[in-house]
Amino acid sequence: MEAATATVPAIPAERRRPPRSVRRRRLLVTIADHSILIALAIMFLAPFAFIGLTSLMTDNQALSPNLWPQPFQWSNYSHVFSEAPILRYSLNSFIYAGLATLGVVLSSVPVAYALSRIQWKGRDLVFILVLVTMMLPPQVTVVPLYVMWAKLGHAIGFEFVGSLWPLIIPAWLGDAFSIFLLR
Repeated sequence: MEAATATVPAIPAERRRPPRSVRRRRLLVTIADHSILIALAIMFLAPFAFIGLTSLMTDNQALSPNLWPQPFQWSNYSHVFSEAPILRYSLNSFIYAGLATLGVVLSSVPVAYALSRIQWKGRDLVFILVLVTMMLPPQVTVVPLYVMWAKLGHAIGFEFVGSLWPLIIPAWLGDAFSIFLLR
């Protein structure tokens, strides 16, 4: 025999309304949260608005205490592109950022892997050497690096000074901070 099953429609549970004090507290917390978020959004966006408004001012207006341009100088944007090679500067930034990032990743990941996963004699000593190189401030090495790139360029017949190569090539030789961070 088959057992007969009767379906009983589900009655939705009635939700009890919270007491007035709880509703009021929730409303105040919500208002406080939104007020804080609005204040943070204004603090974050205000510098961008200032930059945008200043870019539409004349030179004299930008040095005055006025925050609103009188009149708007839309020609400032065409002036920037005609006076400075801004597109070339942007391309240089993309070339440097792309090649340097690729170099750091390709050169630092294998070293960090070897220092963290592979057991070999002298591993800790090499890691300490990597940490020591991080402690040398870049201000100390700027002049010797300039001299090195200038002499290297004269020796091989390529002028490194004034090009992006002295910034890109060291990234392909490993970066102590990246090795430390990846390890």
